[in-house]
Amino acid sequence: MADDSNSKSGGDELKMEVKGDGFMFELRNRAFLLIKMQSPTVAVVTMWRGKEFIAPDSGNIFGKAFRERLASAAKARFGDDAPSITEDIERVATALGAPQQSGKRCWRSCKNPQTAPLWIA
Repeated sequence: MADDSNSKSGGDELKMEVKGDGFMFELRNRAFLLIKMQSPTVAVVTMWRGKEFIAPDSGNIFGKAFRERLASAAKARFGDDAPSITEDIERVATALGAPQQSGKRCWRSCKNPQTAPLWIA
């Protein structure tokens, strides 16, 4: 696996790995986000930090209202322990929508895990 020196808080990259039919992102402040795309506009998102979990929520990860709802739930559950959560959720949405080297969007790469990127800048 790639060097994870930037995978903890403070790195400029999001560490991502394919988990079944979804993507798991390691965010800053030891928080994690698992996203499973159900369609081009519907995703099921689960977040956790340590033993604190947020119930899965579904919506359009590319829609601002859904991302704000996720950030609000995370702030309520994690408190001051994850100050970068809003920015990290935005970074995940940007990464998922950005074309990869294959020309596909990151979330489409999940159909072929061998071509999915492990690191997203």
